[in-house]
Amino acid sequence: MGDQLTAVGRLARQGPVDDQHQAAVEFGRLFGLFPINWLHNLVHIAFGIWGLAAYRTFSAARLYARSVAVIYGILTIMGLIPVLNTTFGLIPRYGHDVWLHALLAIVAAYFGWAPAHQAGGPAATTTTTTSTSRRI
Repeated sequence: MGDQLTAVGRLARQGPVDDQHQAAVEFGRLFGLFPINWLHNLVHIAFGIWGLAAYRTFSAARLYARSVAVIYGILTIMGLIPVLNTTFGLIPRYGHDVWLHALLAIVAAYFGWAPAHQAGGPAATTTTTTSTSRRI
């Protein structure tokens, strides 16, 4: 997930966006659908770098997934509230961004809270011991 978020942040920074995307806090649209600005892109890049760093261990990756699930869940709710859907005028989160954030939260929640053997973590192993005794 980290590499995708980093790529989206970089892609949005370099275009393709519409004519409204400028270096101010004005909003543009990535692919004509997703409202973005430079601060929004910076947040995606930060989440992406965090995800790449968390990739090293299963526990760090699980913590990252749980954090992303909660944070993006909150961002989804914020996108549904008119007063908060631009994060106080700084970061746009409305329109198609709402369902995208909800989807990211759901996928992250699955990997964050699914049992380890379902989420791709270390497999639970069981060992059986047998005892054999010899009589002489």
